[in-house]
Amino acid sequence: VRTGNVRIASPNAVVNAFYYRCLECLSFLAGEIGKREEQSRYADETVKFKKLYCDTFVSPKTGLVFDAVGSAHASLHANMFALDFGLIPKEQERTVLKYIKKKGMACSVYGAQFLLDSLCSYNEDEYALKLMLSKKRKSWYEMLYRTKSKLTTEAWNERIKPNMDWNHAWGTAPVNIIARNIVGVRPYAPGGAELLFEPKFGSLKECMAKVPFRMGGINILYKRNGNTCSLSFTSAVPVHFCIPKDVVSVSADGEMFSMDEREIVLPAGNHTFLMAVTLN
Repeated sequence: VRTGNVRIASPNAVVNAFYYRCLECLSFLAGEIGKREEQSRYADETVKFKKLYCDTFVSPKTGLVFDAVGSAHASLHANMFALDFGLIPKEQERTVLKYIKKKGMACSVYGAQFLLDSLCSYNEDEYALKLMLSKKRKSWYEMLYRTKSKLTTEAWNERIKPNMDWNHAWGTAPVNIIARNIVGVRPYAPGGAELLFEPKFGSLKECMAKVPFRMGGINILYKRNGNTCSLSFTSAVPVHFCIPKDVVSVSADGEMFSMDEREIVLPAGNHTFLMAVTLN
């Protein structure tokens, strides 16, 4: 399938979702190194390819992504990759999210990274946390307590892949998902010279985290009792702290903070917050 100089290279929805994401990355990288003409060309291809992708794979009736050209089947894989890479039309995002949540962890250990990432990107952090804490057969609990592995494994268990190895880095999705999305720590400036701290603790009663960066990183302790939360953290660099959406009042380092703005810029050092949240 071709539109101008942009084409669907394979009838497979997942392969083409990755192709789209590669175009986005190439455009970004070209811009960062000053290749403006290449940046513009890749950006233009990205826009054209997204339309072509949606016309080819997204069902106009259900809003779901078909697995391939000529197929009427919509797998978790086709939909979660398309959602994670931003290929779902906005008016159909909730339909795809609802379908993904209905399917559960119906993917491989490798695919779990993209499933969790897509859920967190669309404010389904609580459901992502539920999947990470699951004790079903496709879970990290399965690796740790039933398979009794000391490291993350290649597949969920040996019934799925009898010759799996027992030390696969692609099984470590919760490590970065928890750090980036649940705890919510990401670089704000190159090299982590400043940090963005945007927590989404949700129903968690307690959380202790250390997120390292080249310039020192951040140590975090969070506790919740009813609708009252305490949060303390120590950072080696300045922090842009985003107040969670469910917080209705907050004191920062002993001073009440206005709720007119949802971001507080704090210097490196120790900080303590007391927050009141809405009860679920």
